[in-house]
Amino acid sequence: MVLISEHQAGLLRAHFERALESPVRIDLFVEPERRLFRAADECEWCDEALELMTELARLSPKLELVVHTLSAEAETARRLGVERVPAIVLSGAARGSVRFVGMPLGYELTEMLETIVDISRGHADLDAETKTALASLEGDARLELFVTPSCPHCPSMARLIHKLAIESERVSADVIEAGQHPELVERYAIEGVPALVVNGEVALVGLAPEAHLLVDVVRAARAR
Repeated sequence: MVLISEHQAGLLRAHFERALESPVRIDLFVEPERRLFRAADECEWCDEALELMTELARLSPKLELVVHTLSAEAETARRLGVERVPAIVLSGAARGSVRFVGMPLGYELTEMLETIVDISRGHADLDAETKTALASLEGDARLELFVTPSCPHCPSMARLIHKLAIESERVSADVIEAGQHPELVERYAIEGVPALVVNGEVALVGLAPEAHLLVDVVRAARAR
């Protein structure tokens, strides 16, 4: 099954040729269906995620795809902060951890492509005050943003939390497809998206400006 059409592939190939500056590594964690038995619904998107990332990585020599099996590479998963599949970890010139939990669909796929470019450049478009505050963080902040494919406001928040992680080694940012992980939605009692969880506590639901989100990150980091 081809997920990126020939026309889209041509456009993306040209875009990556212009925009990518340094290599970006894509660590994809999946679980073979034969290992899941009756729990196969826990990774119904693994095959599609593998196909999508494979097609994407072929579009630029600066994109490296490394595929992992979660059950067989538990230590690697722990080191990269991965607990569920499918999971995508983007690394390169980013200072913090940038992850997608679930298959990126709809608007979130576009956000992922933009984040890949930011990582390749090693910096993100943030206010100078934000960068200064991030550089002085003394504790860690784990951001978990719940999104859905049809949510028009989710990509903006996803871009913002990933930018924060690109700029700070103290920040990890997970964009979580809510419909693919109902157990997490239930854990945090998520009732709407985008919903942001900071260090295990729901911080806000809906859009938030950069300065507002920074306050939550700084507060959470101080509490660690």
